Amino acid sequence: MFNLIPAHTKDFEYLYKLVSDRNRWFVKLRYGAVIMLLMFFLYLQFLNLKTGSESPNIGILISLAIVLCYNVVFDIVTRRWSAKSDTNISGPMVIAFAQTVCDLLTLLVLVYLTGMLESPFGLFFVFHAIIGSMILPGRIIKAIFTILLISFSALVVLVNYGTLPFYDVFTGDMQLKMPLSKTIVYLIAYWVMLLMSVKFANSLASAHFRREQELNEALRKIETAELEKQNYVMAVVHEIKSPIAAISSYLNILLGGITGELSDKVKDILKKSKARADDAIVLTNDILDVSRVKLLEQIKKEPVYLEKIIMQMFESLKSKVELKNISLSFEEKTRQCRQVFADKRLMELVISNILSNAVKYTPDNGTVQLQLNEDEDNIGITVSDTGIGIPQDEMEKIYSEFYRASNAKKSNVEGTGLGLATVKRAVEKHGGNIHIKSPGNLADNNNPGTTVFVSIPVNSKEE
Repeated sequence: MFNLIPAHTKDFEYLYKLVSDRNRWFVKLRYGAVIMLLMFFLYLQFLNLKTGSESPNIGILISLAIVLCYNVVFDIVTRRWSAKSDTNISGPMVIAFAQTVCDLLTLLVLVYLTGMLESPFGLFFVFHAIIGSMILPGRIIKAIFTILLISFSALVVLVNYGTLPFYDVFTGDMQLKMPLSKTIVYLIAYWVMLLMSVKFANSLASAHFRREQELNEALRKIETAELEKQNYVMAVVHEIKSPIAAISSYLNILLGGITGELSDKVKDILKKSKARADDAIVLTNDILDVSRVKLLEQIKKEPVYLEKIIMQMFESLKSKVELKNISLSFEEKTRQCRQVFADKRLMELVISNILSNAVKYTPDNGTVQLQLNEDEDNIGITVSDTGIGIPQDEMEKIYSEFYRASNAKKSNVEGTGLGLATVKRAVEKHGGNIHIKSPGNLADNNNPGTTVFVSIPVNSKEE
């Protein structure tokens, strides 16, 4: 059997999807053609045109019924094929070939029944030349149209010499009145027009297909390189984290007085060193979180009770909250024990980041509020604070990795600029969304504050 796969095909999965989509598109388009053909038939009937014979009208009606029947068959076949998990490209290509052949045969009959060279349907050969070239290999579509043109020319000759009857549904003429010289010119024009249409359309479609394959291949290489980079980053950062954590532990021991009484100056130096070491640990943890989320191809979904995670985060922030005398509150507006079907680790990461940011950037004696609410399909997490806020002209940049707002840099609060980037990825992994506004819900004259809205589908789907 002849090969229907286009030359230079590398990505067969992409070709399968492309041809399957176009097959479904052609089926929908053909239903429109059936409606147009029916309108044409009714136009002839209602205007009572004298054709001299009922044969063309009956033939048009039969052609319409045939097109509708085989289109229903193609519709069923393409739907069933799309539902299969098998991505064997031969099936969709055979369907595309069969559709093209059936359409051209039916169109040839219609052209014969409506005036041959004078038929308005002859122009649709060009349309099929273009759409056929979008799918089938050049050698196949050229062969199909060569056979079509030979058949069409033979019909014209047979009609011209009276071997076959001539029909003109518009004038009722039963005899071809076109001079032989004019007939030859028309035939030459048909040959040139259709073969050139096939050549140009197929050349453009082939070039476009090759380019798309090259772009897909380049994208796969970029994604592979990104995965390798993230794995390398995780390995390096993990190796860096261990000695930093050890340094922090040794500094804790020294500050604990195990080596004896320390002078205030030495204690101050050790405390500053300990603070910098802790900042470095936070940075390495943030980088590891970003890399883990990027590398996460599939989230592990399970029933997650957000209230429990929130209370755990409140407990972990207790010392910081007490140190800054911040009013930290939690208001639940959901049904008791409401759960989401999500990745527990990512939910912990989301809540931890937005809560710790609120506490971190809220001045002493400030307020941080967390609300949990729900609608039919989503659970919303809203965190509002009376912190330093975010400048309006920087709102679009806050999800960029390592980006920190200008006022955050001027404050004495250390940060990495990775938290919100990680949160956004984690939320989008669940098909949710995040929105931040500043001034926030708790804004006052001195502190604009920030409000973070996170919405997670109750039965989340991975994006």
